[in-house]
Parts: sequence; structure tokens; C-alpha cells
Amino acid sequence: MVVKSTFRRTERLAREKDFRRVLKQGSSVRRFPVRLTFLRVEHPPSKLAIWVKKKDFKKSPDRNRIKRWVREFFRRHKAGFLFPCHLIVHV
Repeated sequence: MVVKSTFRRTERLAREKDFRRVLKQGSSVRRFPVRLTFLRVEHPPSKLAIWVKKKDFKKSPDRNRIKRWVREFFRRHKAGFLFPCHLIVHV
């Protein structure tokens, strides 16, 4: 299977139902300043959601830069995931 290194709309975790499921049933890993919550799913593609609080990063360029970094990391490394999963990255 060939995995393109793009970040498509279908790879965004956008539905509230999916968010809740990942937060309730998923596993979480913390390394300051990032918390990663993930839930293994049966069918690809892996999906990503990013939370960056305005309280922590007041200026929108700072928040947007962090989101770009996380999306780029996801885009480059999704082919190396051991299993398809839904991810929530909370900075």
C-alpha cells in the first residue's frame, strides 16, 4: 500500500462524536508541554486533531505555527504508524 505524504481533509478528526470517543476510550501520553491522546481504529486513514489554547499562546501566529509543525510531523510520519489511529494533540 502506497501512502501519500499529504494532509487531506479526510485525515482531520472533526466530528464531535469522534472527539468524545477518543477522549473516553483512548490512551494518553504526556510529555510537557504536549499531551497525545490516541485510539486505535480498524480502518485507515489515521486522523488528527490539534488543540492549542489561546490562554497559553496569546498571539495567533504562534498558535498557527505550532499547528503547522504538528501537521507537518503527522504528514511525514503517518506512513510509519504501526496501526491506524485517531490522534488528538493538545499543546
